[in-house]
Amino acid sequence: MKIHFIGIGGIGISGLAQYMHYKGHTVSGSDIKGTIITQKLSKMGISVTVPHSADAITDQDLVVHSAIISPQNPEILAAKEKGIDIVESFFDERLAWELTERITPGGGTEFRQKPDLIVCNNVVAHVPNLNMFVRGLKILLKQGGTITIEVPHLMQLIKNTQFDTIYHEHFSYFSFYTLSKILERHGLQVYGVEELNTHGGSLRVYARHHNPDDDFINLQKTDDLITKELMARNIMDSKEDIYESVVEMHRKEAEFGMLDLNNHVYK
Repeated sequence: MKIHFIGIGGIGISGLAQYMHYKGHTVSGSDIKGTIITQKLSKMGISVTVPHSADAITDQDLVVHSAIISPQNPEILAAKEKGIDIVESFFDERLAWELTERITPGGGTEFRQKPDLIVCNNVVAHVPNLNMFVRGLKILLKQGGTITIEVPHLMQLIKNTQFDTIYHEHFSYFSFYTLSKILERHGLQVYGVEELNTHGGSLRVYARHHNPDDDFINLQKTDDLITKELMARNIMDSKEDIYESVVEMHRKEAEFGMLDLNNHVYK
């Protein structure tokens, strides 16, 4: 398959382009300017056009672009004019089916190969509809494959008061326990976790299709992290109780002081 990636210099798109190149597809791409990443891709034998140009669209079978690319990008317009398939949707279960099955001109169904690895680094926190997104991951993942999800760790956010992590582009904030339960709800099983230093403290979670007989799961490490989160929650609850007690004590002291002052004045 001939695949063209618009915005190929981005971290996510460049990784996808390399993967498809390794799988034997004919890969090309473009970006607004040349970078170390685009130079690396060129050395690998991937044709990279800088800057974006309608001339980069020739006889490709598929065009993929990142969310930051404008719908008026000359390559998107050229691809639409040529009738080339464009992947430009938010990822959900509908798109997952489109990526795994294709209706042929004769009305049949062509089943495409599913990926062995799906990488979601700092993606899930930006997803407005988590259930649709995770159902899509379940549909897209090959049996025996792995999904890795990296998110800022809520426990570290609270512990280290990293409130600049909370902003309008983040729809969700995850503890390990919560993320595990969301994946489990849709038939995905967490079998490993790493605690990272990125973004002030992040989690990298490893998941696969649910298999009750799977003995590869590092239960000790996952259980230890859940225990740590529960302990942190209990500590936060205790701190909140203490804070409320101190506030109440000061309120009563203030009331007593006011009464004492009033008594003194009126005497």
